[in-house]
Amino acid sequence: MYSQPTIKELAQLKGQKVGVSRLASVSHLTAQSILQRAGVTGVTIIQTGGIPESTAALSSGNVAAAMVPPPQSVLLRENGLSRCGERACDPALLRREELRAGEAIHQSFLRGH
Repeated sequence: MYSQPTIKELAQLKGQKVGVSRLASVSHLTAQSILQRAGVTGVTIIQTGGIPESTAALSSGNVAAAMVPPPQSVLLRENGLSRCGERACDPALLRREELRAGEAIHQSFLRGH
């Protein structure tokens, strides 16, 4: 999840709009999961239509944050937008203790179950 430079914490998204490609898509479910895990409520999730549209909505300021995967996210970073809630949304950034605590879930995910 990438956000406007003024957003430093997920809690700041309360009362804001978050862009996802499609409702009920992976980006939507991931955004909901990130927000729920962080205990953030009161966020309006809007359908932007696709990754390029989510990128445009975020770049233009129409949304406070958006789900944008690489390689488009590289352009967002280059333009000063920031990654919001890295630990909440990137399994590659989990600490070993977190991986061990949820090992069965992570193994199941990796196996595709």
